[in-house]
Amino acid sequence: MSCPGEQRMRASSFDSHKSWYLLFLCLTLLIVSFAWHENTKTRQSYIEIASAEARASYNKDLLYRRWAASHGGLYVPITENSPANPYLKNIPERDIQTPSGKSLTLINPAYMTRQVHEMAAEQYGVKGHITSLKVIRPENAPDAWEKEALNSFEKGETEYKGLTEIGGTAYLREMYPMVVEEICLKCHAEQGYTVGDIRGGISVSVPLEPYLQLIEGTVLENNVIHLLIWIIGIIFLVATKNAINRRTDTVRRSEEKFRRLVEKTKAVPWELDIATQKFTYVGPAIEEMFGYPSSYWADMDSWIRMLHAEDRDASVEYCLSATKKGEDHDFIYRAVRADGSMVWIHDIVSVQVGLNGPEKLFGFFVDVTKDKENDQRMNLLFEQASDPIFVSDTHGQLLHANNKACLSTGYTKNELLQLNVRDLDAKATAIEDLQGFFDSIEYGESTLLTTAHQRKNGSQLPVEVTVSKIQTPFGDQVIGVARDVSARVHDENIRDALLRLSEFAAQHSIEALLQKFLDEAEALTQSKIGFYHFVDDDQVTVSLQAWSKNTLASFCSVELKEQHYPLANAGVWADGVHEKKPVIHNDYSALTHKKGLPEGHAPVTRQLLVPVLRYNKVVAVLAVGNKDADYSEDDVQTIQRLADMAWETVSRRQAEIELEQNVKRFEDIAFSIGDWIWEVDYDGIYTFSSEKSVDVIGYIAEEILGKSCFDFMTDEQAKDAREFVKGTFVQGTPFRNYENWIVHKNGHEVLLSTSGVPIKDATGKVLGYRGVDTDITDRYKHQAQAIRTSQLASLGELSAGVAHEINNPISGVINYADILRDRIVDEAHKDLLGRIIKEGERIAEIVKKMLSFSRDDKNVFKRHSVYDLVDVPVTLISSQLKKEDIVIEQHLEDGLPLLNCNANQIEQVFINLLSNARHALNEKFGNGDGKKNISISVKQIEKYDKKCVEFSFEDNGTGIAKRNLARIFKPFYTTKGVGVGTGLGLSISEDIIHSHEGMIRFESLFGEYTRAIVELPITPQSN
Repeated sequence: MSCPGEQRMRASSFDSHKSWYLLFLCLTLLIVSFAWHENTKTRQSYIEIASAEARASYNKDLLYRRWAASHGGLYVPITENSPANPYLKNIPERDIQTPSGKSLTLINPAYMTRQVHEMAAEQYGVKGHITSLKVIRPENAPDAWEKEALNSFEKGETEYKGLTEIGGTAYLREMYPMVVEEICLKCHAEQGYTVGDIRGGISVSVPLEPYLQLIEGTVLENNVIHLLIWIIGIIFLVATKNAINRRTDTVRRSEEKFRRLVEKTKAVPWELDIATQKFTYVGPAIEEMFGYPSSYWADMDSWIRMLHAEDRDASVEYCLSATKKGEDHDFIYRAVRADGSMVWIHDIVSVQVGLNGPEKLFGFFVDVTKDKENDQRMNLLFEQASDPIFVSDTHGQLLHANNKACLSTGYTKNELLQLNVRDLDAKATAIEDLQGFFDSIEYGESTLLTTAHQRKNGSQLPVEVTVSKIQTPFGDQVIGVARDVSARVHDENIRDALLRLSEFAAQHSIEALLQKFLDEAEALTQSKIGFYHFVDDDQVTVSLQAWSKNTLASFCSVELKEQHYPLANAGVWADGVHEKKPVIHNDYSALTHKKGLPEGHAPVTRQLLVPVLRYNKVVAVLAVGNKDADYSEDDVQTIQRLADMAWETVSRRQAEIELEQNVKRFEDIAFSIGDWIWEVDYDGIYTFSSEKSVDVIGYIAEEILGKSCFDFMTDEQAKDAREFVKGTFVQGTPFRNYENWIVHKNGHEVLLSTSGVPIKDATGKVLGYRGVDTDITDRYKHQAQAIRTSQLASLGELSAGVAHEINNPISGVINYADILRDRIVDEAHKDLLGRIIKEGERIAEIVKKMLSFSRDDKNVFKRHSVYDLVDVPVTLISSQLKKEDIVIEQHLEDGLPLLNCNANQIEQVFINLLSNARHALNEKFGNGDGKKNISISVKQIEKYDKKCVEFSFEDNGTGIAKRNLARIFKPFYTTKGVGVGTGLGLSISEDIIHSHEGMIRFESLFGEYTRAIVELPITPQSN
């Protein structure tokens, strides 16, 4: 038996080819007709354009002819091209002469038109000709074509046109009549014309060559375009034909392949005519499936007889109902084979509906017996699975659930199948768009969903659901396999709680921390009360430390305070202390050793007590209570972890608080004393610095940390200090009063006395040092100044004695020389004696000033002349300067005020400055080598709104190196050779000037000059 419709498909193949050929022919004829029509229109269009050109030329000729005629013609100069018209000899004044003697002749309209036509023919190719059947001028006689036109005008035609050749060239010729008007009779009246007669005509010949070229180009372009359209149409038709043929072949091959495949498989195709109720086709495998030969399948009754008795009525009714509605349908039923065995059949039916309703049924019998057996095995596995399994449609309606799902949720199977997955989702995870969520799952893939199931008893079970989507004969279904993750979630909750507690501990008090632990314990065990007790070391006394926030807010009005009381009075909650292990009281009311509850205490229904043990002693107890369900071992483990962590955290927090107090105590001590406290590591790098560093060396702690002490020393001092530090650190011994110079932030040097002790680890290894620095710079200066003062005092006493010994003899010398001068007559001798007296008086003056300089009046401030303050030191040192060829230049302003000062001290400063200048000059130039100058300038200035007197001592000696400028005021610092200087002069000078509230500074360029500047204030006591 062949497949229905196969012969029809083959028979229609030839008809299909004829249809395509006919379609090709129609397309070709259509394109050709369009091209012919378009070319015809093109030719007509260009001929009409040429005709319009001819008509325009005629209208133009007629227009200027009328214009000329309306004026009776016009006069033009007589030339070779415009001679007098012999045909106007009867016209008076045909020829005239202008007053200037120029000859003019009359040009009538016909003469003018002829000349214009001749010019147009030469320049533009358009020929014009005025003619008539009664010509005056023989040259205007018409040709044959024009004669035909003129004759047609006589018969009433108004125009005459046609395509002709002139001299072998194609022209479009048009001719229009000229009607006699009143103005024409001036020249043509003698020919017998009257107004309205046909005088003749004007013919216009337009060359067609340019238009023919345009027509040919346009026609060619039209033909190419239509050819391209025809080619594209043919290509499209061919491609369409090939595509349809391929599709037809594919369908034919697929049908053939499918037919052969179906015949080779257990799916049996069939076809039934509804009107006759007879099978028109059944597959050859029908006998293998049911055991009945093909001849058995005559009509629908043969199918009904084969149905299992229990499935017959329902199957027939379902099939007839769906067929009547014209709906495709499929159903599964049992059939009885010829040998009496049973087979499960999946019948897939398609209804062919005609104009009068359903006409045919097409379908397949599919043997699904093995699938049914597999389903039974799968159902067994489904029911025995260790995890809950739920099956729903894509709207979330539950269709199946295994036994584990019932145990997990607490619902019966019938109750579950009445629910939607939304009813089980405690967290409403992905439920807002359930359909969209299911649609997003690809077939064969799965999505992991973390949520919680809402149990029938109201509790929640954390689960992870693996969701996948499958295709079934009944539509898409969703399978969810749930895994109980409550243990993992519980561990995560504990971990998160411990993390929150660790973060909380750093910023809160111990009381708040304990309450936070109790709040977390309640949340993790679903308890409603909680408290925490410390147990004293004697194991007989306890103290209440904290209650949970929920306990205080909702359950207990007892005042919370730290209470110490004997353990014997504690009641049942002390069981955890006595037994030294966790204790659960799930039936609190049944306990016989209760001590009762204080007034305002919350009633207790259940209780969990967990002790904290250290070295076999109970140190604390964490208790929770009033959970809705019984406490379990999981709750014990949870509270045990929290209780231990609470104890460790509180202990650590107490140690931190104690450490913070010790640190605060240390910082307070460090701040209270004036010394700089520090710590360094083994490499000498500062790891701690007290705030006093800024008072001692000018740097704040942040500027010191990370650096070593050597970073604040000169290279010379750092070298010595490194040797000391290296030896000290190796020995690891304490040291005291090590004196070292540090460069202050503002540039001057500070003398420190350093003491320190080693920092060691548990093994005795030296990790660094901590110590204290004391600024002893002032003390050092005072000691140096005291030494210098003692020296000066001794010098003063010696100077007084020497001056007394000198004064007596020099007075005798002066007196005796004066007497001799009075007695001697010789003028030469008198002059010598006068010089002796003068030098003696100078010696006396020097001695007097030396006595004044060495007097002991250091604490006496008086008003002194600025000039005297400069004159005394200059006088004392001038002899030495003169001896060494050093020139002193003085520039003192006039009218300088008196200064309130200690003259002895100021003079000492100036002598120091002059002595330093003298030394620098001699070092640079030597004796007699070069010009050695000291310039002294004194003037009054105003600085920082204060009036001062500025003293400047400038020399052109060696100058001071830049690196030494910051050290020149350091006691005992000198660049002079051994035995030349003490290094105390500038240090003492600085102290003296500062004691006068003045300022001393140096400006220098090494090798060029040095300028010492002293500024002393002008005070009210000065004037």
